[in-house]
Amino acid sequence: MDSLDEVIDRLAALIGVDMGAERDDEHRRWELYCRALDDLDESRAELLHDVVRLESEGEIALGVALRVLPVVPPERRPDWVNRLAGERERRYADNRREDLDLLDRFRALPGGADVQFDVTSWSQWLQLRMAENVAHTGVLERLASSGSTKRIRRTAAERLGR
Repeated sequence: MDSLDEVIDRLAALIGVDMGAERDDEHRRWELYCRALDDLDESRAELLHDVVRLESEGEIALGVALRVLPVVPPERRPDWVNRLAGERERRYADNRREDLDLLDRFRALPGGADVQFDVTSWSQWLQLRMAENVAHTGVLERLASSGSTKRIRRTAAERLGR
């Protein structure tokens, strides 16, 4: 089993940076992880997968997982969530995974499909992503009238052409 330092060194080498003693600085580690996430490929994803398990700062591990969840296949998302050490972080990431799964389902629906949903039970994060990305007219109409923030309502209304 690799240590966090070993994983950081391999990730830094892959990206072409020298972390040296800076790998002990959580801000520098986060910068490294973000660089890896900006151009995510299979080898970087594998190392970040280890980072999520080994990172001592739970918020940083959560941040990595949250940035990866939207870009990995849906069937891989639970594995990323379960790598998180902290219960609070796992719960938060699992809620995001559920939001992403719902977003994926609504993205795949035709614009006028008949489905039952309650936008008021959705997180603000999900409401905004739905308003920005879903073509389903009923969802957009409901978000334009009942979205939980002005931004969500405005975005949905704009997508409806209002």
